[in-house]
Amino acid sequence: MLEELKKILKRKGTSRFRGVTYRKKSNRWVARITIDGQRLALGYFVTEEDAARAYNEAYLKYRNREDVPNFI
Repeated sequence: MLEELKKILKRKGTSRFRGVTYRKKSNRWVARITIDGQRLALGYFVTEEDAARAYNEAYLKYRNREDVPNFI
């Protein structure tokens, strides 16, 4: 699992999930979504999966769609 995290972080903080990035300074995962051109911060999370869940919840709320972009 540590090796997998290292591979992910090599990609400049990107995540395998949409709307999720890793912040080295805070040692946390950040979830963000863009709604009508405005970037909305959803919070900092200990795990990448929790951040992806937050993104999914916001996606369902703001996009009014039943499908979710991140399969966890």
